[in-house]
Amino acid sequence: MDSDSVLEASSSVDDVDTTRSELGSSKVDDTSLILLSDEELNGDLGNAEEALRRIELDLAFASEKLCNLNILMMRVAIKEGELEAFDSAKEKENSSELIEKALQFDFLSSFLNSEVKELESLLNSLKGDILATCRLIASSDNHERYTIEMEEKLKDCEETLQQLLEQVAEIRGQSDTLQKTVTELRGEETGKTDNGIDTFMNGKSLNTRNKMQTVEQQRHFLRMLEKSLARELDLEKKVSESRLIEEELKIKLQSARQEVNYLEEEVVKYVERFFEADSSAEVLSGISKELLGRLQILQFNLIGSAQREAELRLKIDNIFEQLKLEENDHQKRESSLKASLKEANHKLVMADSVVTALKESEILLKRQIEEQESSTNGSQEQLILIEDLKEKLSKSEALCKFLSEKNLELGEELRVLNGSGITPEMVNALEKRMRESDVLLQRAVASAEASEENQKMLSVAIKDMENTIEDLKNKVSKAEIRADGAENKCIILSEANAELNEELDFLRGKMELFEGLLTRAEDMKVRSAKDIRYRADLMVNLVMQLTVERERLHKQISSLVKDNGILVMKLYQMSKDPEKVGGKLSSADNSSFPSTTSTGEPNEQIVTEHSAALDKMEENIKNTSTMSQVPGGSISQQEGSRRIDVGVLSLKGMLVAALILLIAAVATKLFSR
Repeated sequence: MDSDSVLEASSSVDDVDTTRSELGSSKVDDTSLILLSDEELNGDLGNAEEALRRIELDLAFASEKLCNLNILMMRVAIKEGELEAFDSAKEKENSSELIEKALQFDFLSSFLNSEVKELESLLNSLKGDILATCRLIASSDNHERYTIEMEEKLKDCEETLQQLLEQVAEIRGQSDTLQKTVTELRGEETGKTDNGIDTFMNGKSLNTRNKMQTVEQQRHFLRMLEKSLARELDLEKKVSESRLIEEELKIKLQSARQEVNYLEEEVVKYVERFFEADSSAEVLSGISKELLGRLQILQFNLIGSAQREAELRLKIDNIFEQLKLEENDHQKRESSLKASLKEANHKLVMADSVVTALKESEILLKRQIEEQESSTNGSQEQLILIEDLKEKLSKSEALCKFLSEKNLELGEELRVLNGSGITPEMVNALEKRMRESDVLLQRAVASAEASEENQKMLSVAIKDMENTIEDLKNKVSKAEIRADGAENKCIILSEANAELNEELDFLRGKMELFEGLLTRAEDMKVRSAKDIRYRADLMVNLVMQLTVERERLHKQISSLVKDNGILVMKLYQMSKDPEKVGGKLSSADNSSFPSTTSTGEPNEQIVTEHSAALDKMEENIKNTSTMSQVPGGSISQQEGSRRIDVGVLSLKGMLVAALILLIAAVATKLFSR
């Protein structure tokens, strides 16, 4: 059972080492807890964060190892108490058990000392790592928020490291005291091996001295046990607090998720409103663009209509001027035609008068010619006059023809003028057209004024639309600001959610580690129970064998005691008269040895033990100063020799049993490894 405790203590510390390796392997899995990306952090800050994570894992490993060392310390203290509980009588009877317990105590104390040294070296290396991370954080200037968080974590790590160092110092002091007791036990064991059976005779004094020395150690170990129990209670409280914190974090996560869902709904509503406002703004911008296009078209139409109006006015002015010029021309032509008609009429009248005068003169000339022809041939002057008159008649006839032609031309021109419609009716028609053009001009001016009014109304509508668009833009900007605020809140909540998830993952990892440790502890308990059962069976078998051997040895010892008594009597008789008893002694010896060979098995070890016992008996007989002549003295001498033989045989049996137990313990340890 004691060797099982040693194995359990060593396996508990080995489990801590395996948990450290698991923690080291879980470092890769814990990288998913990092909220920060490589773009947000520089190299120094990333290295500091990795070092901080490594330090936290090493501190967790050190705390777990310290708990296991406290348990081991308790077991070592129990072993020491068991060693001190042996009194002198029990030590004489069960010296093999005492040796076994001393060996176990030595092994456990040395193992505890080595583990404490290893833990101290680990904590000192953690000190250097913390200083290096502090330098890295101090060298990184960016991301002050993250550096502050990391500094707070480093402070917590330093506090935990200081507490661990204090606890390790306490355990180191206790292990030093245990080492002192171990050195004392080793000195006692060396004294025991040198002095042999004499140390067992002086066991009372040593036990009293050890008891006097270890009273303070017992008090110290009781204090240590109280402290370890207090630490266990603190650990249980911390575990319960961590569970409560985990539940609170779960509640916070649920509330945060609800808030995130509510904010997501609000964000969706704001986004929908934003999209509605955006779509309405786009629709209104399209409508405003259409209205602007229409306004531009109307402006172009107004400009074209104004240009057309100006052109029409110019044309009307030109027409008025042309009409005035034509009227003036008509008046001039009428006046000239009237004058020419008057002249023509006057010329016609003159021509008619001339023609009548010529006709009359012709008639007179004809009469004169006839008178002259009738009378006599006139003179040459009259002929010249007649020729002149004929020329004048031809000229007057040509003039009459010309004037008649002119008259005809003038009549034709009058007819053309009368045919062309330049009449008062035409003038009235032209005046009507002028009036109609004036009406059209007035209508164009009215339409231009109406278009100007429409343009003004459109400009007012455009201004209203611009104001509405600006209002919508302001609303959209406000909605964007609200959306940005909601996004920032969502980012903050997502970061908080991520941190809570990281804490939950970390706590879950710890819970999984604790569960793994619990399962391993249960497995170890089951295995240890199986080993205990197996070893108990082995011990039962060994005890049975030892009982059988003990009975056999008792039988042999009883037979040897009888033979020894016979030999003592014979020696006593030989001391009286050696010549008589010489022949009987040889016969008795010959008869005793066959009896031993017949009763027991032929064994050289028994013969040697018997011879050694006889030698010791002879020495004791020689050393005795006086021997009583009474047979009662021989009886007391027989009892002393019996006690010595039984003590020697019991010591050898205990040594053999201790060796068997040590071989079994070593074999089980090798088998477990």
